[in-house]
Amino acid sequence: MIPLHDKTRERGFTLLETLVTLAIVGMMASLLLSGIKTPTAFALTTKAREASLDRIVTSQARLRALIERLQSLPRVDTGGGVIDFRGSQHELALFSPPPANAKLATPKRYRLLLAANGDLVLYAAEALDDRIALDAPNLVGWEPTVLLRDVDRLALSYYGPAPGEGENRWHAEWYDRTEPPALVRVVVGFRNGDQRIWPDLIIRPAATSSSTCPIDRATGRCEKRS
Repeated sequence: MIPLHDKTRERGFTLLETLVTLAIVGMMASLLLSGIKTPTAFALTTKAREASLDRIVTSQARLRALIERLQSLPRVDTGGGVIDFRGSQHELALFSPPPANAKLATPKRYRLLLAANGDLVLYAAEALDDRIALDAPNLVGWEPTVLLRDVDRLALSYYGPAPGEGENRWHAEWYDRTEPPALVRVVVGFRNGDQRIWPDLIIRPAATSSSTCPIDRATGRCEKRS
């Protein structure tokens, strides 16, 4: 016959052992869940970074295509001789024809600027649409495309000779010139803590003042000269 105090000790030891076992199981379950969660969080973070990188690459490709196709089109309001390209440090306006593979597309006027909410927006308007005031400061009738969100800074600069000078240098503005700039630099900055990176983007417009040509109003393309 087992004494009463021995039975009590046996029951107490079993309870302690059970508590220890439960604690160990809880720790193992916590580690297991952490191990499952960590790869999932890593995968989601990697996917988000890849999406951000794709967005930046797409935005740069879009801007490069537009500026490279910049056409040396004389402005109507000046009677000719001034290129339809206007740029400041924080905004760019230019005329760009449709891609070569586009069918019956009309030329468009584009404006690149940073909105107050941090959106980098490319606005487009049909150059031959009389309902839109292309030179007005407002954007009524323009079609917006958000290139990037949560942008902190947009800085534009233009490389070429200063008026009356032969030496090329970078300028903060490019207005009322007979030729487009030799190079256009687009710099985008993000807020502190934002891990996105905007690679240096320097674009050479293909147009020069010698490439002016009359525009076919039906197709938006250069008319062939005889």
